Amino acid sequence: SQSQYSQWWALSTLEDYVARKWTKMSASDGNSLREFLYQGALRQNQIQFITIKYIKVFVNIGIRQWKNNSTFFEQIMQLVGSSTVPTTHNNPSPAYIGVSMLTVLSEEQNRTRHDMPAELLLASKQKLTEHIPSILSSLTGLLDSLRQQDKTNSAMCGCVLQCLAHLLSWVSLSDILNPLLIETIFAYARQGTKGDSELGTHAMSCINEIVGRNLVPSQMEGFILQLFQQTLQLLTVVTDGSVDDIEHGYHKKLIEFLNLFTSGHLRRVESNPSFPVLEFLTLLFKFTDSQTDPDMFSGTVDVCSSWVDFLLSLQGSLSPDGTVPRYGEALKTLAHMILRKVRYQTNDDMLEEVDDTLDGSELKEIVHTEWDLFLGKLTQLLSKIIELHPVQISQMIIVLCNEHCEAFYQLQSNISVTEEGVQVENIDSETLCKHLRDIATIMHLIQLTVPSLVGDHFLVQQDTAQNLLYHCIKCIQICSSLGRKCSDANWPVSRGHAQILESSVCVLSTFCQWFLNFSNANTANPQLYENMIVSVLDTVLPSFEHQREGRVQQCLVDLLYKIVIVCRPHFILSVPSVQALFHGCVEGRYATYSNSALTTIHKALTLAIVMPWQQGIDQQWPSRDQHFEQFITGMFSRLLQMTESQVSTSEALEHNTPLLTFYLSSLCDIVSCVAHRETKSKQIVCRAILPVARHLVTLLPHFEKSSLIFEHVLSFTTVLCDALRVQLGQQFLQQLVGLCLSNFTKSKSSSSEVAKTTVEKFIELLTTVVREPSAVFKSFTPDIINIALNDIRLYVERVETLHSSFYLLLYSILDFNWNYFYPRNASDREACLNRESFLAILQLFGSSLMKADFNVIKQNAVALTDLNDKHELFTKQIFTAHLKGHFMTVLLDLLFSGAMPIIEEELEETLYQLANSHLEPSKGGFYVEALTKYLASILPPPILALLLNKIEVPSNGASFKINLKCLVNEVKYYVNCGA
Repeated sequence: SQSQYSQWWALSTLEDYVARKWTKMSASDGNSLREFLYQGALRQNQIQFITIKYIKVFVNIGIRQWKNNSTFFEQIMQLVGSSTVPTTHNNPSPAYIGVSMLTVLSEEQNRTRHDMPAELLLASKQKLTEHIPSILSSLTGLLDSLRQQDKTNSAMCGCVLQCLAHLLSWVSLSDILNPLLIETIFAYARQGTKGDSELGTHAMSCINEIVGRNLVPSQMEGFILQLFQQTLQLLTVVTDGSVDDIEHGYHKKLIEFLNLFTSGHLRRVESNPSFPVLEFLTLLFKFTDSQTDPDMFSGTVDVCSSWVDFLLSLQGSLSPDGTVPRYGEALKTLAHMILRKVRYQTNDDMLEEVDDTLDGSELKEIVHTEWDLFLGKLTQLLSKIIELHPVQISQMIIVLCNEHCEAFYQLQSNISVTEEGVQVENIDSETLCKHLRDIATIMHLIQLTVPSLVGDHFLVQQDTAQNLLYHCIKCIQICSSLGRKCSDANWPVSRGHAQILESSVCVLSTFCQWFLNFSNANTANPQLYENMIVSVLDTVLPSFEHQREGRVQQCLVDLLYKIVIVCRPHFILSVPSVQALFHGCVEGRYATYSNSALTTIHKALTLAIVMPWQQGIDQQWPSRDQHFEQFITGMFSRLLQMTESQVSTSEALEHNTPLLTFYLSSLCDIVSCVAHRETKSKQIVCRAILPVARHLVTLLPHFEKSSLIFEHVLSFTTVLCDALRVQLGQQFLQQLVGLCLSNFTKSKSSSSEVAKTTVEKFIELLTTVVREPSAVFKSFTPDIINIALNDIRLYVERVETLHSSFYLLLYSILDFNWNYFYPRNASDREACLNRESFLAILQLFGSSLMKADFNVIKQNAVALTDLNDKHELFTKQIFTAHLKGHFMTVLLDLLFSGAMPIIEEELEETLYQLANSHLEPSKGGFYVEALTKYLASILPPPILALLLNKIEVPSNGASFKINLKCLVNEVKYYVNCGA
């Protein structure tokens, strides 16, 4: 046929026939077909994808014949050694076809395939491996000869390099790497900087395959020396020109190579004085500094970070001051470069390309922009450098901070406030915004310097630290003032000030340890410490009232939270700005703020009252107990005044839903923050919220009409059980949990559809309850099992997203209540109480393994294995009698069908434990019997008889899994061939 589509269809048909019916073809027909395909691949004036299809079918026949007939491989190598000159402009040379055949051969031998018996595939792979030295020698010679020609045959070179890259991705490199091969590949790699980017990219792929492998060549030092020398040559060539002239694909491969070399091989030569490591670093930093594209620069930053990570691992080589003597100057050079690259003042063109825009809705949330990610990466690298060189690098940042803050104060003269609003004068807004961004960036980086100001450095650096505090507070005052006067939060100048405010407040958060040092250094005059904390809080917290940016809201309350839990000042309740926050919470002024900020402020204010203060100070527990009770009573006054008539009808309940959900969410915040705190703190919280909780209990029967309110009740109940179960007492918790169970049942019977989130919260509560060890919670076990099996199960069957949490509940019922089914002191250890529930739960586990969600299958396979490890589940008589056959069949079907390759390891482990628990040494046990029965259902008797000889009795997990994998591959082959 002259039609390329007809040819493609015919070749695809042949390919499928070879895959399925090869065993039915005679040897002579196979040879004839192979020869026909060989000639077809060499046909002139043929479109490339047809040629490749000829090659693929030809290679697949050759692989099947190779064990007994090596003709096809000899044909390939003859082509590789033949002419490299194409017959015409559009026709490839014979050598090109031969190398393409080698590439396809390498690909076909290394893909997962079920169209060949495992033994035959392994034999052909072994044949190919034996010829690898000669193949690499031929390819290296071919590349070297092509390099010597006056006119480069780019297509031929590219084809060889692609073939070489694939071979290097899997062959054993230890004994085949040689200087000629490495020199030849690097020579082509350098072509990428001289205009032939495609060849350079292919060569870099080969190099990356070599350096990316964890190889140990026979001549290690010689290999590393050559690799290092070639790297220096390549970097020298690259840095002598302009990186903007480097093609994108080659550029990425080059950066990938530098990362692989630095992270994997630099440590091998670092201690050797004959290797010029400092020269390499100089070139690397020059290459990094020359980047103009943000993505490429980010890649080179990763390379530098790999080197710094290596230095951090040299713990024994550090000098007494924590630095690495040999690399002090290199670290300072790198730090200087980062501080240049991160500012518009010194890197305007690149930073213009980094997006930092937020729309109006995003301002209210915490959204990470491209700029945040860019700055975060550089901050992380700078923090590592500071670990190695703390004082000097910190001083660099502090000097920049002083300069930029002074410039910021002067810039304020260009901003005027009039009746029309805020206006910019004598400077264009874009330039002003860049100045503001640089100031915000430096304030952000100041956080890294705080460790150099505390501890042993405190006294020496006290003046420096106080100067930084001055800058932070003054910046906050300026930005807060502008924020109050400017109504447009999305105006770039306003956003710039908000970013400075955010960075400055974050700096103060990192100063909490310094505040403690300051307190300890001024024990004779504690008023100094108190004045400092009060000044900080009264400067920062008032901004919370009018701040509209979610990120700034969050950092403001984070500062309060940090001061509360780190500094634990006993005077905090008397600070005016903190008192204002208490009043704001009581009055409900922050109800529209972001959930994250609201949660933090509730936790901060709660812990400010109930957390123990520093030692040596009168804790004043009675007055704090009273203070917290007043706070809760005030905050929830409207809830405490709410009567049943206000929630008894659907209309009234809908009207009060926003208020009730806000209160319940706030209660969760308050209770959860003491879950892992001292008993005294829990007691204070419990006494205060108990009247609120009891009042909720009186209203709870009416909440079944609102799924949203009931969800919040379920969350609150879960938090109570987790945090205050001891303090609240068994009777109240039993009443509350019982009402939740009753409400769920009523809501299900009164409504055809329960909200998914309600069921999700209910499952979460039940999981918490069944895991509790106390008797009061154990009394709910029968009811929970009944609801899980009869109510929740029916709902979950229709909502796949609930499967994971539902099966976690079932697992928890078995694991944490095993004695409910098998009492510890029972005379008959095999007697199963509540056997119907036990069987029903395990049958659900069995049916879950037949679902399409591999996450659920993995979770439940691991859960079954865990239950067997802890409770010997698979050996129980009830399991053996009713479930083992089903579980074995389902697991075998999952493995042999290949439907879940991503979780094969978990399935194999579960199957091994199941098989190992039912072994009878004389005949291989239940596993062999079940496997034989399963294979008989999918294979004809002759093939079954052939495979039965390959089944091994499990002796240990490793051998069992290896044998199982081989058997699975064999079965897939025969099934694929229609056996």
